[in-house]
Amino acid sequence: MHRKIPIGSKLFDIFPDFKKDSPELYDLLLAAATTGDSHNAKDVPVLADWENTGVKTERNFTFNYEPLFNSEGQSHGVMTFSFDVTDQVLARKKIIESEERLKFA
Repeated sequence: MHRKIPIGSKLFDIFPDFKKDSPELYDLLLAAATTGDSHNAKDVPVLADWENTGVKTERNFTFNYEPLFNSEGQSHGVMTFSFDVTDQVLARKKIIESEERLKFA
């Protein structure tokens, strides 16, 4: 069962190893915070301790990093919209594998 993460939680409180485990995503998050540009990606593999058991596993996410601006128009944070799409990614892989087997049958 997946653990429930409260809305408004801080990313680095939930995933303290985020920078080490997902450097590409960390760089995009930092870019959104510093440049004020939105960043998004589909089906990104992310390694983390999802179940809070001490065991890291990979899950796939589609996400969007949206910078937050203060009244002076300066970026002062990032809002993250993330969707776990692991089941869809695995289903697509199974379809591709099945199609490959049928080609050679």
